[in-house]
Amino acid sequence: MLNLKQWLPYILRFLIGGSAVAAVSVVAGMSPRVSGLLAAFPAVFLTAMVLVRVSVGRPGAVHFARGGMQGVVGTLLTALTTLVILLLRWPWYWAVMMGFLAYSLYIVGIVAIKGRS
Repeated sequence: MLNLKQWLPYILRFLIGGSAVAAVSVVAGMSPRVSGLLAAFPAVFLTAMVLVRVSVGRPGAVHFARGGMQGVVGTLLTALTTLVILLLRWPWYWAVMMGFLAYSLYIVGIVAIKGRS
């Protein structure tokens, strides 16, 4: 049987994340620069922060926020890598793949460093 209380956090994430993506898509046709600013809006982070705080308390939220700080650096690296590839006039799909690769390598590096400590 479907337990709405159990599924509510996932439904909220889906609605908020999906709304953010939809808003970026709508605005992109009017202003790519503004849509880029919206794409960086931390809807997923903020929603998850609330859910983490409610489910595991303040100490869990602090750890989550610290991880979020590292994630922001990865996001910045992704955006810079993508921009450089586009400015070099490579195809857009290469820019996306290289951005994803940059983020992936960054995360693997963070996990490897954290694993040693």
